[in-house]
Amino acid sequence: MERDLLQREIAALEIAPKFKHWINPSSAFYASQTGDLHRLFEESLIFGEYYRNALQNKFGLKGRISIVDAGTFKGLGGTSDALGITDKKKGQAFLVEFFKRGVSSIEAGIHEGLHLISFPLKGATDQDLAFAKRFGYPLMEAVTQYFTRIMMIEAGIKNWKTNVYQDKINKYLKPFFKAFDLLQFSIENRLKVLCELVFKNNLKFFIRCLELQLGAVNNSVPKNELPNWTNKLDLIFARRLFDEAVKFIEFFIQKDYKQAEAIFAKALAAKS
Repeated sequence: MERDLLQREIAALEIAPKFKHWINPSSAFYASQTGDLHRLFEESLIFGEYYRNALQNKFGLKGRISIVDAGTFKGLGGTSDALGITDKKKGQAFLVEFFKRGVSSIEAGIHEGLHLISFPLKGATDQDLAFAKRFGYPLMEAVTQYFTRIMMIEAGIKNWKTNVYQDKINKYLKPFFKAFDLLQFSIENRLKVLCELVFKNNLKFFIRCLELQLGAVNNSVPKNELPNWTNKLDLIFARRLFDEAVKFIEFFIQKDYKQAEAIFAKALAAKS
């Protein structure tokens, strides 16, 4: 599913490589190359509008990304399996250096750059990411890595798929995508919803899209009842029960409202 989506994105966007020196995800990324990263974000066909919004709020990437040694990185809260960490309170990202050369990877640079411009641009705490607070940090990392892969394609990196956060993509993002597929979201709308949530915390847009698509997959439900079903589905998402959200939608499509209500009741009783 994921590879098919990105391959279709490549075909639809007719992306031309922007940086010949960024060949692999692990290609060297120095702090001095933040200007290239800024250009990639600003010219992105998918994420450019959100980065330009950050620039209008005087929040660009330049001066916000540092490469630090492993000891410093650990002291900042970075784990041994992480390539970078973003401090929303400071509005700064820190990448761990490779081989004591003051160099990280382009994959890490893009990933942390996306965290930097995620809502809010600066927060009250070091990990004040609105999307993560609502949907959980595992899905936040999975979505951010998915966005990272798209941007690596835009940069011209052919072997964009790595194992970074693949476990979280499999466990959390794929059920999210399956729910969107069942609701007959187009690829463009799916990306738009994810971007609006991650970069603007636009929950109203998300809920409005859910309501429209629930009506599209089951036109037997009176329009005045759709908001109620939408709120139930939204709560299941908010409880981070993505597999259950898929089942809820499946029963809703099948008009098995009793089973759908049962899933909602279990979600209501679950801890968020």
